[in-house]
Parts: sequence; structure tokens; C-alpha cells
Amino acid sequence: MSPSTNLAGIILAPLLGALILGLFGKRLRESVIGFIACTTVGTSALLSFYAFFTHRHALEAGEKVSVYFFTWIRAGSFRAGASLLLDPLIQNVRTFGFHLHRLDVRQHARTHAQAVQALRSGTGPVDPARDVLDTMRKIAELQMAFGPKVFGSFIVSGAARADDILSLVWLAELGGIDLTHIMPVPLFESIDDLRQSATTCASR
Repeated sequence: MSPSTNLAGIILAPLLGALILGLFGKRLRESVIGFIACTTVGTSALLSFYAFFTHRHALEAGEKVSVYFFTWIRAGSFRAGASLLLDPLIQNVRTFGFHLHRLDVRQHARTHAQAVQALRSGTGPVDPARDVLDTMRKIAELQMAFGPKVFGSFIVSGAARADDILSLVWLAELGGIDLTHIMPVPLFESIDDLRQSATTCASR
């Protein structure tokens, strides 16, 4: 089936269902009506998904994807055609990517500090440290599976000093996370930490 046929079927499938039910709906059993309605609408939905992912690279590149149906208006050399255009999706793709929502991750700075100590020195609780490292590896796996932009921020709650972010960076690199596409965000929660937050963020 050609891409043009796929795009045309998105509109024609439910239109055909509406035509059949409009002309013969009173003569058909309720189960048949439901089958026709679900089949035509479902076919349109499947073709929409197929067309979307078939043309995803063209959409990401900013190309227009359309299929011409017929000439709607003709006046001298002017022609206005009726066609199905996927171009409005381009802006959505550029804005949101090919996932429904970007995720944020949150963990307390104390948990990271304890994990770093346990992993570096072998002292302290080992199981919680392994859980933290497993979380980092799972984030890396999701980045590989769904693209690096699937995550937005990694929030470090209870942050008080620059080492709290450095602990996250060390653990993230150990777990294979692409830090170029996830932003470490310190969350200063106490009054003193908030007062020192500008100095903390400016420190190296």
C-alpha cells in the first residue's frame, strides 16, 4: 500500500462507514452497525499511526507530507487542491518529540551522598546504594530506548552545597546516563540553604 493510499484511507475509511450507516443503518442489526463503525474508525486510527511513523523522519526534517485528492477551485491559472497535510504535526514534533511527556526524576541529596560513600569506600549500607545505581542504569536504558530527550530534569532535593550535584553527576556517569540531555536541578529547601543558593550555584 502506497503512502498516498494510507493518507487517503485516514479520511475515506470513516467517511465510508458514515455513508453505509446513513443509507442502510435502519435495515441493519445493532451488532452489525457497531462492527461497521468500529472497523472504519479503527482502520482510520491504524492508518494514522502508520502514516505518522512512516513519515516521522520527513516531519523531523521539516518537510511537508501531503497527498493530493482533487482540484477544489479552478480559476484561470489559479488552482486550489484538496489534500491531506501532515505539516501541522511538524511543530508538535519539534516541540514535544515522539514521546507523550518528558519526565523529571527526583532524589534526596542525602541518598546520593550515602550511595557515593558506599560505592567508593565500601562502607555504609550497600543495598540502598545498589538501588540508586540501578535507578541510574534504568534512566540510561530509557534514554537509549526512547531518545535522550525523554527526561527533562534530575531534581536533587535537600541540596545544600555543590557536592550534592557532583554526587549526582558521578552516579549518573557511573550508570551511563547522558547528562547532556538531562539537567541537574538543586532544590534548596531550608532558609539557610536558600540564602546561600546563589553562592552555591556559582561555586566550581
